[in-house]
Amino acid sequence: MSIGQRIREVRTIRGLTQTAVAREIGISQPQYARLETDDSNPRANTLKAICIALDCSPDFILELIDQPQQLVTDPNPTVDDLPKRIKEAHLSTSIDLTDFATKVGVTASTTSAWETGRSLPTSKNLKAIALVASVSVTHLLGLDEPGPATETVEKPNASTFDEQKIISLIRALTDDDRQFVINLVKRLASG
Repeated sequence: MSIGQRIREVRTIRGLTQTAVAREIGISQPQYARLETDDSNPRANTLKAICIALDCSPDFILELIDQPQQLVTDPNPTVDDLPKRIKEAHLSTSIDLTDFATKVGVTASTTSAWETGRSLPTSKNLKAIALVASVSVTHLLGLDEPGPATETVEKPNASTFDEQKIISLIRALTDDDRQFVINLVKRLASG
């Protein structure tokens, strides 16, 4: 299921219209509709506003957890602490800026711009940061209790990052195709 499909699913469960959510987060209904159809990749501030409006964890929206979870705090709708949290996430990995940026899939100057607040990452960038640094997007956006990442995101290493990509791709398959892939992997693993 894509980011847009997950946003639409939570909005529908909450019984809200696109217009109501768009108004709540401060964008037009057509702009919001583009998010639900995956024609637009929301920046961190828009993702945070969506999660607050829908009372849903960004980790669910970004396919890091399987079940929608309500937010645990009364959130502040700004992303003022995001640069600091990205820098803390980077430093927690004990790898240099260039290696961290490479693992996230961007340049060192882009990561530096995020860490200093000169620009905001997209939701896909936030997901990559969360996987590389073993933190939740909920934590990066300041939507959790202060402290370490929630227990819903396991600590990835290089191989689990690839595994997460594979899992995301498999989730998008039909049931028949998914079963085919599972059987193929079982055959390859057995020799």
